[in-house]
Amino acid sequence: MARKRQEPQSPFIPTEINSFKKSNFLIGSKYKSSLLENKIMAISLANADKFETGQSDNESVYSVMKVSELRKTLGANPGSFYQQLNQVAKEMTGKSIGMSSEDSHTFSYVAVVISATCKDGVFTIEYNHALRDRLLQIKKNYSRLNLSIMLKFTSNYSFRLYELLKSKCYRTKGDLTRGSTYYIRFGLAELKLELGIVNAELSTVKKILNGSANPDFEKAVDTSPEKMFRTWSDFRRKVLDRAVTEINDISDMRVSYDTIKHGQGGKVCDVDFVVEITDPNAEEIAEEPKREPTEDEKLDIIFDVRSLPGAAFTSKEARLISEAAGYDLTKIQRAYTLMGEASHVKNPTGWMITALREGYAPYTDGAVTSKSSSRNTFNRFEQNRYDFDSLETDLADNL
Repeated sequence: MARKRQEPQSPFIPTEINSFKKSNFLIGSKYKSSLLENKIMAISLANADKFETGQSDNESVYSVMKVSELRKTLGANPGSFYQQLNQVAKEMTGKSIGMSSEDSHTFSYVAVVISATCKDGVFTIEYNHALRDRLLQIKKNYSRLNLSIMLKFTSNYSFRLYELLKSKCYRTKGDLTRGSTYYIRFGLAELKLELGIVNAELSTVKKILNGSANPDFEKAVDTSPEKMFRTWSDFRRKVLDRAVTEINDISDMRVSYDTIKHGQGGKVCDVDFVVEITDPNAEEIAEEPKREPTEDEKLDIIFDVRSLPGAAFTSKEARLISEAAGYDLTKIQRAYTLMGEASHVKNPTGWMITALREGYAPYTDGAVTSKSSSRNTFNRFEQNRYDFDSLETDLADNL
């Protein structure tokens, strides 16, 4: 059915709209984009209550914005703004983002914007109908972002890193244990894909990631023909340090980071962020309930636990560890990495289970760890809190 275009309401950006919901699925996706493209998307999502959509789930979702209001909001130069919008429209149209599917748990691609046009003083975005539940009346698995902060960023890497970190700073309603400080780990290769340093749409990258249940991000990055910030030194100086500085200067969070190195020569594989939310009025966001894994999926995870590098867990021990993690392999892998960095672990199974039950609570004196810390914050588990011998006895009774 042909769609009748409506003139957007004026003014487009009411001053009271200063925060908006964005699906964590969209935030955590792998894609390459420009800063202007991301800012226009943020303005669009902040006005989701004005989206035009039909009753059918198969109908697209439309965002209609006056160019004059966009230009004023973004503080853009009127002389070249139309040209910039035409370029953004081309970049948006048909772009695919990559993400692990919540249903099939495999990495797949989906187009977010079917078309974008700039015509007769109006910028129109046609969103994919398949993403309706991530655009309209979002009720779960989202982050609340501050539009004013997002529009201040001058670096696209700052913009993306901010929302990526923000999406990890949540606690369930009623949970008072985590406070305002969060410890977040990103694999370096995956982070490069999420920041758009490596384009996830490239055919060589897609070939490796698409359809994979356990996507090999390192291989995808290594095989990419793009050569931007290949070395850790370049990435740190030109991307990470600049992004963290800008986030700390203008946003509602304070960020520091450290690195995890593996293998011969100490190659940086992971980046550990410490994030302190400075806004005391930050809204609590509930996690999306997880689907109960099938018996086959549970067996696969138990097998993966037994296959961890250097691990010597029995099947029963692997099952107990998996149960403690709620069969979340990512949690298990992180706990296993932390255990490798801890000292004097006499009972690996007990250590893993306790760490998983405690939510990897790293020991901290309340201060945010700085980059100059001699040891990574994640190393400093207060092991004496746990009675490993007693836990070992309990485990033996359940084997």
